[in-house]
Amino acid sequence: MNVLLTGGSGGLGNQLVKDLLDLGHTVFYTYNQNPSFFDNKNAKSLKVDFSNLSETECFLLQLKDIEIDVLINNYFNKLEKKHAHKLNKEEILNGTLNNIIPTIEITNSVIASMRKNKKGKIVNILTDYLKNSAPIGLSKYVAEKSYIESFMRSLQKENSNFNIDLHFIYPKIMFTKFAEIDSVQKENIIASGEFSKIEDISKQIINVIQ
Repeated sequence: MNVLLTGGSGGLGNQLVKDLLDLGHTVFYTYNQNPSFFDNKNAKSLKVDFSNLSETECFLLQLKDIEIDVLINNYFNKLEKKHAHKLNKEEILNGTLNNIIPTIEITNSVIASMRKNKKGKIVNILTDYLKNSAPIGLSKYVAEKSYIESFMRSLQKENSNFNIDLHFIYPKIMFTKFAEIDSVQKENIIASGEFSKIEDISKQIINVIQ
């Protein structure tokens, strides 16, 4: 299958690319600054900065020439903590422009082709904080993930007759560069067991697209 993975250069994305390649899939993965090297002809890197409008538009044009069977929405800007009452208009707007809108545009572009073919799978990587209370300071992150979830639920209903499956993954916190965690915090999280292993989440995602 042809798989499009947004945010494939590090953390969970990097693990997913490796696991998908091992299964023989062709993987198109996006990166912004540093692409990962995979010694596999089926790994196709696509450079795009989703905060750059022109780069995003060029990327969306590229997608029209690629037949995508599976879309995995993994891309998200690095997590930044800030209390909800301290968020200003610019920060909220930037979160919408850089996280929510690119995900929606990519999904709508891919789903147009899937509707013509009457088949496809879309996996949305969200957060366990949508099911349980989030730590103080993550209101913006959780709100953006909530918006994406709600939008994708609508797409799921709209495309139920086109054999397009939408899946939702809710990992707990993972120890990657996405979220900065000091040693004390990490020890406390490990002790609580409230975390997800990258390898386990990758396997969970692959299970739903097989």
